[in-house]
Amino acid sequence: MGNLVSAYIYPHPPIIIPEIGRGEESNAAGTVNGCAQASMNLKSKNPDTVLIITPHGPAFRDAVAISMNDTLIGSFAGFGKPDVRLEFRNNLGLAKNIIENANLAGIPIVPLSPQTASKYGIETKLDHGALVPLYYISKVLPDIKIVHVCMGFLSYTELFKFGMCIKKAINKTNGSTAIVASGDLSHKLIPGAPCGFDKRGTEFDQKLVGLLAEGNFKEILKMDEKLIEAAGECGMRPFAIMFGCMDENNVSAKILSYEGPFGVGYCVAEFNIV
Repeated sequence: MGNLVSAYIYPHPPIIIPEIGRGEESNAAGTVNGCAQASMNLKSKNPDTVLIITPHGPAFRDAVAISMNDTLIGSFAGFGKPDVRLEFRNNLGLAKNIIENANLAGIPIVPLSPQTASKYGIETKLDHGALVPLYYISKVLPDIKIVHVCMGFLSYTELFKFGMCIKKAINKTNGSTAIVASGDLSHKLIPGAPCGFDKRGTEFDQKLVGLLAEGNFKEILKMDEKLIEAAGECGMRPFAIMFGCMDENNVSAKILSYEGPFGVGYCVAEFNIV
């Protein structure tokens, strides 16, 4: 049947999109190069589908959400570039199997159809948390199918279990899948950072990147809640889902880049199934 081939962490600052950065992306050259390298490595795995987990799509307090449109479309109109537009086919078979497994496991999940979106007054367009990684991935895999998962504000334990549901769905759906968890680390690294400055932001990033390099996912999910809160991150919940997807796999971890040039921590990491 199907199989999980690899997983990745990508950050999502729109400034690393050249059409938006207009030269400013050179200040995050490590991240640009890391995203390009991760995308080339992902291409070498030849996946049929990329499942992307974002913190910036429709986020429910008590449920995760998954997009169910046949075609998934988004643009950087919110950043002044409506002409930078991406479009992908949705792997609805995999999405439906994920919903089925989540329901069996008692994990609340919202299928985001046009009707559901209308009911809740939300958009079904791809958000920038998904679009920034997919911009780089689509450069090397222009015809890739995707699945768009939006984190919910559930506990890390529940999100990890949801990741296990995704893994089961991947295993019973034809084709190979790669996971991409989109998330930035601390938003408080320097004075003038987007969410203000907190000296614990750097502590959080150093600890998290170190544990990611070790592939020590369970220790990450046991990190001090006060440290996580002080850091002002937006990646922990997508990461928790990704960790569940790799549960019981032997994983080889590699940090491809880390930097914080604008006061926000950007990490690109790769996890190969061995």
